[in-house]
Amino acid sequence: MSSNVRRPYDPAVRRAAVVAAVMAATERLLAGGVSFTELGIKQIAAEVGLARSTFYLYFSSKTELVLRLVEALHSPNWESSEGTPVDLEAITEAYRTGIAFFRERKLVLAAVLEAAAYDPEVGAAWEGYRRKFVQREVGLLRAEQAAGRTPAEVDAQAAAEVIIWGGFQVITHHVTTRGPERDDIIAQELAANQYYGVYRRGVRG
Repeated sequence: MSSNVRRPYDPAVRRAAVVAAVMAATERLLAGGVSFTELGIKQIAAEVGLARSTFYLYFSSKTELVLRLVEALHSPNWESSEGTPVDLEAITEAYRTGIAFFRERKLVLAAVLEAAAYDPEVGAAWEGYRRKFVQREVGLLRAEQAAGRTPAEVDAQAAAEVIIWGGFQVITHHVTTRGPERDDIIAQELAANQYYGVYRRGVRG
């Protein structure tokens, strides 16, 4: 026997659904070839089936929308350093995972990079996103130094910044401008530079 009792309206559920729909619509429009800068609020709202005024109930501006896109680039599965082994194969696999993650989200990534170039708030969010990886890398390097496996003369902070800023530059350029054919090669080269250039500097084999 079916029930006619209506479930109570939950504004939080409604908001989450609309936000997800707007972000999905943005990705569809980006996939059509339009740049994020060219993409208008009216166009995004129409794609979702919302009035422009309704869009602003959920996003105060395009800046807030792209900040949500930055949040969508977080993944606990590969951002955590807990239990991370420091060997060449593990580092290579981490790069493979990262490249695959960004390739699946390359439209969002391209939009974030585009907006970060002219919007200071988005630029700060994107820098903060990457800085978390720098902090993670500093911790790993200092742990390896304490264990005597990484040379003490390595400046952990500077080395971590080179690894992360440089690595992100290579990966973002690669996934947004090229196909996946050389993904594994890029992962191997990034890993070898990190492992032999920093973690085991001066040691081969």
